[in-house]
Amino acid sequence: MEAESAKWSDREIGTPEADRLNFRTYSEALRRVVLEADTPLTIGVFGPWGSGKSSLMRLVQQSLEEVGAPAQNEVWSVWFNAWRYDREEALWRALILQVLGVLRDKLLGKDDAKKAPDELPQDKQDLGHHLEDLETSLYREVEREEIGGVTIDWEKMVKGGVGSLTRLSLSMIPGVGGALAKMAEKAQEKLSGDDLDTLFTAVQRERRNVHRDHIRSVEKFQGEFQKLVEEHVEKEGRRLVAFVDDLDRCLPEKAIEVLEAIKLFLDVPGCVFLIAADRKVIERGIQVRYKSFLAGLRGEESAEELARRLPITGDDYLEKIVQLPFHLPPLREGLVKKFIEEHEPQLPEGCAAIFSQGVEPNPRKVKRTLNIFRLLLLLAEQRAKEKEMEPVQPPLLAKMVIIQSRWRELFTDLQDYPNLLQELEKTWLEGGPPMPALGTPGPRESASEELNEVPKPPAVPVELLLVNKYWRIRALGRMLTVGPPWFGDLSLDQLREYIYLARSTTEAAQVEVDIDERRRADLMSNDPTRIRAAVAELDEAEKEVYAKDLPGVMRSARPPVERASAGSALALLGDPRPGIDPEVTSLEEMEFCYVPPGPFWMGSDDDDSMAYEDEKPLDEVNVAHGYWMARYSVTVAQFRAFVKATAYELGDEDSLRGLANHPVVWVSWREALDFCDWLTAGWRDLLPEGYVVTLPSEAEWEKAARGGQERPEQPIIRTIEEALAPGRSLVSIPNPGPKGLYPWGNEPDHNRANYDDTGIGTTSGVGCFPAGASPYGCLDMAGNVWEWCSTLYADYPYDPDECEDLDADGPRVVRGGAFYGAPRSVRCAVRSRYAPGYRVVIGFRVVVSPGSPE
Repeated sequence: MEAESAKWSDREIGTPEADRLNFRTYSEALRRVVLEADTPLTIGVFGPWGSGKSSLMRLVQQSLEEVGAPAQNEVWSVWFNAWRYDREEALWRALILQVLGVLRDKLLGKDDAKKAPDELPQDKQDLGHHLEDLETSLYREVEREEIGGVTIDWEKMVKGGVGSLTRLSLSMIPGVGGALAKMAEKAQEKLSGDDLDTLFTAVQRERRNVHRDHIRSVEKFQGEFQKLVEEHVEKEGRRLVAFVDDLDRCLPEKAIEVLEAIKLFLDVPGCVFLIAADRKVIERGIQVRYKSFLAGLRGEESAEELARRLPITGDDYLEKIVQLPFHLPPLREGLVKKFIEEHEPQLPEGCAAIFSQGVEPNPRKVKRTLNIFRLLLLLAEQRAKEKEMEPVQPPLLAKMVIIQSRWRELFTDLQDYPNLLQELEKTWLEGGPPMPALGTPGPRESASEELNEVPKPPAVPVELLLVNKYWRIRALGRMLTVGPPWFGDLSLDQLREYIYLARSTTEAAQVEVDIDERRRADLMSNDPTRIRAAVAELDEAEKEVYAKDLPGVMRSARPPVERASAGSALALLGDPRPGIDPEVTSLEEMEFCYVPPGPFWMGSDDDDSMAYEDEKPLDEVNVAHGYWMARYSVTVAQFRAFVKATAYELGDEDSLRGLANHPVVWVSWREALDFCDWLTAGWRDLLPEGYVVTLPSEAEWEKAARGGQERPEQPIIRTIEEALAPGRSLVSIPNPGPKGLYPWGNEPDHNRANYDDTGIGTTSGVGCFPAGASPYGCLDMAGNVWEWCSTLYADYPYDPDECEDLDADGPRVVRGGAFYGAPRSVRCAVRSRYAPGYRVVIGFRVVVSPGSPE
């Protein structure tokens, strides 16, 4: 076991005994390739940063040195850490000098390797000179200019020719293209005409000379190096094995230089190269190498398109350099757990399982995450000891550290919306994703084709926008479902302590934020997570102010999504509107709209292209009695009060899971009737004589939505406490749109109803679309949720004597459409049918109408 102090370090594997990554099989396979394969050979060890490439190459190097014999299979190894030389002007040259340095030590002996050639024993002097010549050939004098360091008289230079250029040392690679380009650019500022032409001609001539010399130098070096290796390495049965590490940390263009140096200078029989790199670094290096090519293509081109149009891709480039690629696989789950247990055997109970599920399967990142956890646990223990905070639960701290280390965007969101973590945890523990926006039913010739075709979403109140960013991350879900303990059992203040603690190991974004402005933006976001976070930050006085202000926002001309968001925020604050939430106002304050007796047009005309067949024909139907239609659909809070008061046994408890002022859904037809009967019994002394609370008939529903041939001059809206009687205020006028397609007219309008074009994607609080009111004042009769009617489904013409038997079997009519419906599906006349036990996204509204509760 490692010493306690060693656990904090990030050392590469030094010995097979310390191999907790189970790399032994990999290293053994690579060792055999190095010893048995034809040479020259370049092996690429690929993997992301921290995946263990250095550790694997160290194991290969050690195994090669252990099995090497004095003669056959003797290995001379070179370890080149590219990052250590990254500041060198020519990284490629540093690599070659490192290789030559090892050859010098092996061939001359370490003591003699430090001597000048003439000081060596006679039998080693030729070899010493040969090595020195190779090293010296890496530097040469070439003609070039130096921008910035020398003041050049360009006119004199042109007259004197290129020979007057400053003589400076220039490495063979990457050539003089950049310098000559700068020279030409500067020349354009000082010269013109014939002088400029003369300069350009001279520059082109010099470029050709340098290029020719460069090619000759490359060929000469490789030839001399090959002779050296052939005589002293290959013929002796040895292998020169160079390990090139940490190319990932170098500038991408320098990584390319190293690869090209291997190919141009060192790719000779007897040599094997093992290169550790992230392929992404090579891709970036290729783009830098060809940046001048890309410069001519920039404009509207995307990054992907530019990469596609490169003369050579990273994959093609590596195929030319690397003969054998080995991609280091990520740690398997079982190996991650074993690695964690061996690295940190004293983890608190339950933490090892959390780390193995959530930490990124990368050895360096595993160590780093464990180290952060150990530090924060020590800090938390000290703070708890000094009474600065409550003791933390290590498993929850482990989860927070993993989030901070692996999912930075989520951790950033948690700093503003800590409840997001509780909602994510809840989503996964309940076994399903957040509710998707349900698809619009396709065209149908009759309502029966729509029966049962909408799938049931999981038990969540609304579509969770922030949650949707993260619930698809499986590793996050697996980690959060390891427990107990749970984040959901913490108060928001306790949860903030974990977030605050984890922030001490990461740089927090310092952004000036207007808290009130951000809070209002969150309240208007229609994102339940952000809304809940904003409401949780309000003090009692602020809650009262917002509870008074938000109904005005819902009635305003603001965009529909903002009005819906205001409604959802109001649900969390406690909706003060009459009767909507019985925990805030009395149920007896429910508002009803009076619909006077008289004829109306029911159904759709045969020529109506939007009509379904089961809506036809358009027929005049007389509703002989006046009635009171509920202004809103029955809300979750109202239905919850019924269930609580009667200890009602629900068929689906999801009906109680929505926001308090949203329409209740997942309610069967019989459950809706039972709610009506409960209200009838409770309001017996308040109801007009002979009236009951029930579900509207199909005719009552459509008339309330479309209006009759006459309509009240002003809608008559009363509460049950105000005595449901129209009184003398009823003044009727002709209805200007008695055959209107929608409650407001003939054109769909996403500002007047919640359907698919509105963009809310879920139910909205009742009353968010006041401009969509029917002629009688009823709201939300187009879209939001389908609503049960009392009527048995049958073909038209409508016959109340055959369709209004509450004891008969058969599907019942639903009306109004839903938030996921197309404009065609939220018209006044649209009708569908469902079995009485069906519930999906079906709600209901009640009517006070003549009848019997039996």
